[in-house]
Amino acid sequence: MNKELYFKYQWKYKKEDLKFCPRCGQRFSLEDLHIPNQPQLICHNCQFVFYIDPKLVVVAAVLNKEKNKVLLLQRNEEPGKGLWAFPGGHVERGHDLFETIKSEVKEETGLSIEVLEIINTESIASEGIIQLTYKAIAKHEKITVNIESQKGCFFAFDQIPWDKLAFPSTGKILRLITKNQ
Repeated sequence: MNKELYFKYQWKYKKEDLKFCPRCGQRFSLEDLHIPNQPQLICHNCQFVFYIDPKLVVVAAVLNKEKNKVLLLQRNEEPGKGLWAFPGGHVERGHDLFETIKSEVKEETGLSIEVLEIINTESIASEGIIQLTYKAIAKHEKITVNIESQKGCFFAFDQIPWDKLAFPSTGKILRLITKNQ
């Protein structure tokens, strides 16, 4: 399956585009259920209501042990190919948030981290995403990126590539971190 196509479908569909119930295969009906003017997908055959929930994404602002450098990855995929962002990923249903961010950082960078705290929550409504940003400390600085990134680097705060960030949320978190260190 084309990964880019999958993610476009996953995030960009509208309720009207979904026609059939995933439980029984019968046609959906789009109706007001509890709240006027907020129709839901309803299957009258099996009584299933399909809510399109936002997707949860976790990212990590990873600092070195001295807390004077921050990890950024140069993305190898859209959106933001060639630009810099924090490591992170989608949380699968039933998975622990802390374990997810640790495993995402490990998969994307080879780094083990100590998660300190949640430093930001953000709703990216246009994409159907809620993003939690964790502050973490790397246990070492040997970065080994996977196919999702071109390279990774710990940037001194005065060397951050501000004009080459992939997402507005990355800049927002970097400003928060550099201000508080």
